Amino acid sequence: GCEEYKLPGELLDGEGVYEGQKLCPIHKKPVEILSEENYFFKLSEYSEKLLAHYEANPGFIQPESARNEVVN
Repeated sequence: GCEEYKLPGELLDGEGVYEGQKLCPIHKKPVEILSEENYFFKLSEYSEKLLAHYEANPGFIQPESARNEVVN
């Protein structure tokens, strides 16, 4: 089966035994319609405070290589 997200416009209308369902355009099988609520965090508004926190708490981000990625 297909394990990728599809946009509504990419789906096919089912016919025959799949009447009333939306189908994957590749496999021609019914898809599972999911929805989720998302939130976005505007990191740029907090960058100074976060960098100060990381400086004051050097062990806050582990491992050190991850800390270096975040700080630089």
